[in-house]
Amino acid sequence: MKKIISLLLTVILVIGLAACTSGCGGGSGAGEANIDVTFPLKETITLKLMVKGTEDGSFKSRIANNALWKKMKKETNINVEFQFLGAEPAEKLTLLINSGNYGDAIVGGPVLNYISASRYIASGIFKDLTPYVNDTYMPHLNALIKETPEIMGMISGADGNIYTLPVIHGNPGNSIESPLWMNGKWLKKLGLSAPKTMDDFTNILRAFRDKDPNGNGIQDEIPYLVSTAREFYSLEAIYGAWGMAFKNGTLDGYMQVVDGKVRFGPILDEYKEAVKWQRMAYDEGLMWNECFTASSSTGLAKLTAEPCVVGCFTSNTVPTTSYHDDYICIDPPSANGYTAKWYKNPSAIASKDRFYVTNKCKYTAALCKWYDYFYDFDNAFEVEYGNEQEGRWYIDEQGNYVIKDDLSTEQLNKISNETPTLSELVERFPYALTRNDFAKIKDSTLRDYEETDRVYQKWLETEIWPRPYLEKKDANTIYKLTTDIFYQVSSYRAKWITGSSDIDKDWDSYLQTLKKMNVDEMVAIMQRGYNAYLKNLEKVK
Repeated sequence: MKKIISLLLTVILVIGLAACTSGCGGGSGAGEANIDVTFPLKETITLKLMVKGTEDGSFKSRIANNALWKKMKKETNINVEFQFLGAEPAEKLTLLINSGNYGDAIVGGPVLNYISASRYIASGIFKDLTPYVNDTYMPHLNALIKETPEIMGMISGADGNIYTLPVIHGNPGNSIESPLWMNGKWLKKLGLSAPKTMDDFTNILRAFRDKDPNGNGIQDEIPYLVSTAREFYSLEAIYGAWGMAFKNGTLDGYMQVVDGKVRFGPILDEYKEAVKWQRMAYDEGLMWNECFTASSSTGLAKLTAEPCVVGCFTSNTVPTTSYHDDYICIDPPSANGYTAKWYKNPSAIASKDRFYVTNKCKYTAALCKWYDYFYDFDNAFEVEYGNEQEGRWYIDEQGNYVIKDDLSTEQLNKISNETPTLSELVERFPYALTRNDFAKIKDSTLRDYEETDRVYQKWLETEIWPRPYLEKKDANTIYKLTTDIFYQVSSYRAKWITGSSDIDKDWDSYLQTLKKMNVDEMVAIMQRGYNAYLKNLEKVK
């Protein structure tokens, strides 16, 4: 049913985008308003920001009372209204585009992935922001780009123009999304050492299954927890043991770059070997058997259950429990004949897809200048941690920003309820805190990130898949191709892992099916996108 709905929305969107190229809903045809963008503006203007989620009854009053938000309004004389896109924001945006009732910009989310965004860029619905990324309108962002020119490669389209603004969250380990965490207390109890190979890993999982490491006399242990409902617990994370470094496949397109060449994981022999291992692990009860059916919340519930029932899992951090410190971050094991390689999110440079300006906006210069506030350290810090007077943090004698770690859960909840931060009010609100910024932020909750940064640096892929925006001629083609191909990949894999079909018997016909669905064309389009990304990088070096 979801696939049918997706295809129907695709048809609607293609029709809508075609119509919008000549000016949708009076947007681009209206042009820019000619105003002086010196802040505060002489007259108040109103901007409508589209955000993911559903508005609750207290949102307007809570954001109006946010200290940073009040300061921004006073200093700029810009009024902001919010248009909520619900839990399925991409679908809601499609409907709004076709009705012409969409806002000035998309903020936070993410609402779209790079493939969907490429289509809106190609249609002209998303504006070119190149004229505004400079010292006149965005001096803070421009300074960050001069410091890290690679940011331009992330935010530029295939034509070299800028269509989104970056999110920079440079705390150590932030880009390492799915490192392996193993219960060190269980290892010690069973007299085992952290694994070096996948054979070691498999034998440890068997010991976790059979030897009652949590000591409750019940065989309730989940040796290895994975879940298709939660991206950090993804099936793909372990594929790094076979040298295939991706995250949740559909989010990154199962794409990896090796020696400048884009390759599609699900057609590789090593992918077949990795899935065969998962079939064995599923059959033997080593891998969580609810991985395809359980909700995200159910997976988290297993990870926080008392007593501890999970031996190993992948995630950026360990959930807060009484046994949090029992887990150790382990080096990735290598499969026989392969060298492990682990996924590094492009957020190591900068994230994108969380800020677009639409052709509805008449005040692009003012909006970009307003948004540049969030590339200033003090404002960006306040987005995440709130105002100093609210009691979450203080500045010590050395000038460090110290996040209080002696507040109880009740105290923290009280502060959040009374004075929520902007990041608590708007999902993944974009801002910039660099790695250098985090050197002066003392936050004990970042210890897991720091540990994964220490352990995984030598295992990370060196050629990042940047999720490039695609050429206009390719934007709609790639959307159709990936919708169909990804569906086939996930369907086949689920059958193979659960044992309802045999991968050895199916493999050749599976490859033929993907070939008939033009998988080679899909990879060629992705390669062109990557080549354009490299070309944009060359411009700033």
